Amino acid sequence: MDKYELVERYEALGDEDDFLTAKRLFEQELTERSGALDRRQYGYLLECHGRRTLRRAVDQYEQAMALDPDADQVQYQWMHAKAALGEPEDAITRYRDRVADSPTDVRELRFLSSAYLLARDYGAASEIIDTGLGLAPGDWKLTSDRGEVKAAGATRREHSPTGAARMSSIRRTSARCTPAPSCSRTTAGWRRPPELGVTSWSMPTRTAGN
Repeated sequence: MDKYELVERYEALGDEDDFLTAKRLFEQELTERSGALDRRQYGYLLECHGRRTLRRAVDQYEQAMALDPDADQVQYQWMHAKAALGEPEDAITRYRDRVADSPTDVRELRFLSSAYLLARDYGAASEIIDTGLGLAPGDWKLTSDRGEVKAAGATRREHSPTGAARMSSIRRTSARCTPAPSCSRTTAGWRRPPELGVTSWSMPTRTAGN
């Protein structure tokens, strides 16, 4: 089995021995004169491994949150890992529902603000920040988040609801909110097929010279 076949098998099965063998073969053979195909496939091998590692990290964070729901740091770590996997909407759904249940809980507003920032929804983040600072003026986390919104050059979306209106909307719709489907993207021949779930990306077809 050559290194390309090992990459494909690792993508499909996630066997760590396949990863280590393929990685060793690539590193033995890569030189300054290596072509685009070798470098692309080696990069893809590392990407697959990184995503699987992130998925395991998410699982550990979720277990930690269940064991210690009052700990803040792991909530942010979970959010960042989900965003790195391209799934920031999961955090938005989680904390939006929690804010709907406890609309005056500044801790939950901090979490939701961070979730929106990681999704780069600066308008929504700004509205949540304003709501939180109205409840807790000078809150260090929300003040820092406001600085991040300003640094991004974000402005409130035209005709967007006020922070209070958004909170009212969240409360009204939380009961029927469901998590957004996993994002599926297609770029330059890459796609994540729904039937394979979120842990796998389809391998582009190998062609000579690519």
